[in-house]
Amino acid sequence: MGVVACIGFGLWLASTPSGFAVRVVGGNPRTAQLVGLPASRLILLACAAGGACAGLAGAVEVAAIHTNANASLITGYGYAGILVAFIARQSPFAIIPVAILFGGFGAAGSLLQRRLGLPDASVQVLQGIAFVLILASEALRAVDWSAVGKRLRTRAGPADAMPRKSSPEPTMSDTLIAFIAAIVGGALRVGVPFLFVSLGECLTEKSGRINLGLEGVLVLSAMAAFGGAYLTGSPWLGVLIAAGAGAALALLHGLICTLPRTNDVATGIALMLFGTGLAFYLGKPLIQPQAPQLIGLPLGTWSDSSVVQAALQINPLLPLGVLLAIAMHWAFGNTRWGLLVRLAGDSASATKALGYSVGAIRIAATTAGGAIAGLGGASLTLFYPGSWNEGISSGQGLIAVALVIFARWSALRCVTAALLFGGAGAIGPALQSIGVSQGYYLFGAVPYVLTLVILVITCRPGSVARGSPGELSSVK
Repeated sequence: MGVVACIGFGLWLASTPSGFAVRVVGGNPRTAQLVGLPASRLILLACAAGGACAGLAGAVEVAAIHTNANASLITGYGYAGILVAFIARQSPFAIIPVAILFGGFGAAGSLLQRRLGLPDASVQVLQGIAFVLILASEALRAVDWSAVGKRLRTRAGPADAMPRKSSPEPTMSDTLIAFIAAIVGGALRVGVPFLFVSLGECLTEKSGRINLGLEGVLVLSAMAAFGGAYLTGSPWLGVLIAAGAGAALALLHGLICTLPRTNDVATGIALMLFGTGLAFYLGKPLIQPQAPQLIGLPLGTWSDSSVVQAALQINPLLPLGVLLAIAMHWAFGNTRWGLLVRLAGDSASATKALGYSVGAIRIAATTAGGAIAGLGGASLTLFYPGSWNEGISSGQGLIAVALVIFARWSALRCVTAALLFGGAGAIGPALQSIGVSQGYYLFGAVPYVLTLVILVITCRPGSVARGSPGELSSVK
């Protein structure tokens, strides 16, 4: 069925007027509108068809592979599908061998896992490495090796939540206070990872590069922080190790993206798979142990309410994040380095004309952004929820991209946006804390719904969002 669908889509795109219209819209929406094509309608049609194909993939996964539905079915197939389409150059015919190749990687990883006793994450690590190498090989194919040799010959010449005490019969005012305190406390706790990841992405995008691999950075740094604190006995050393791990993975992203014919989005997804797989592989022995935790700052001592005191037991990294946001906001407008980052993000040609290296600026900004995002990973495992497991992130690294758009690429607005998302994520636990035992889990989807609402409101076809770096519109 999949092969027939690929062949059918390929013939439709190549041989029918409607398929040609879809290709024109994908190539240049403005040109499509000028010649009278209904661009919006065709985009909706393509999205619906793509969603139907993804639905068939889910049906095959449940009916033919696992034969049942469970929470572990989703293993990154959606992200891998984006990479498969990119490697196949958006050709339905080429998708067939590329998808089979990807399945071969998974089968080989499973075979190694059974024969050598490797952890489950070894499959994801192999897939991530394979995709990174494939993306890098695209850049190597674009290099003019004769020119490189000539240049070298020339140079060779002479020249978890706090425990709450339940009262026997809480009044309405006590319940309301507990609910509000739980929301505020959740915003302060859950918002910290959002804050650091959004600041890291803000710095990266200010330089004209987008890093969707921050989800992998967040998970890898969370594991590194927990492992570092567990091995050294110091949570603050774990924080430093997390920043280093985040910087290392982001540096790899920056280096690959400077190569010719590389795609920022595809590279980010490949490194997200690689980073999460590597974290799961190395973090298997860390699931059971308990590492020393960061000690919270008690800001609620002025109140006699234990609920308020628990809510205001804040993460010690939160003040650091707020100070960092203020420093970034000031640096972007008042320092030479900050102005160079903004210049590289707004106009690469102007940056080159002034004699600066766009690639070097973007590599430095991407690496620093990864280090900042790594602090968010440390917050996850060393304060709240305070343990390491494979579901620690829940997509916060990807949500940060929408959060930066919502903040209009302003470091100060990232603080407000992070607290808003943190509060949205705390609604479910807050309802549970006041005795709501049914339906509270539905509010766990609030941050994701909020992400979709923000993208719908702020992203309009044919227009550039206010505050967006100019080079982001030309990211390839």
